[in-house]
Amino acid sequence: MYNKLKLMLKKGGWYSLAMIIVMLAAGPEILISMELMAVVEMLGASTFVLAYWSGIKLRVEKPIAKFKHFERHSMLFLPNRQVLKQCHLC
Repeated sequence: MYNKLKLMLKKGGWYSLAMIIVMLAAGPEILISMELMAVVEMLGASTFVLAYWSGIKLRVEKPIAKFKHFERHSMLFLPNRQVLKQCHLC
């Protein structure tokens, strides 16, 4: 067991030394690459959400337009945004 622990510490020491050498050789490019990876992750997530949102909007837009056209002669009042803003200010 002691030999196994000793071997793991040796191996970990070499990995740590290699990591330090790479960080010293790369310099500030490591931080720049981490920032770029974060930006790519963010763009990927936002693009994914945008794709689904546009699909949902395309599916729902026609039925809502037909419903508004159908209800324009009835007593159902669907206020637009300006009317809601005026009510909020009251």
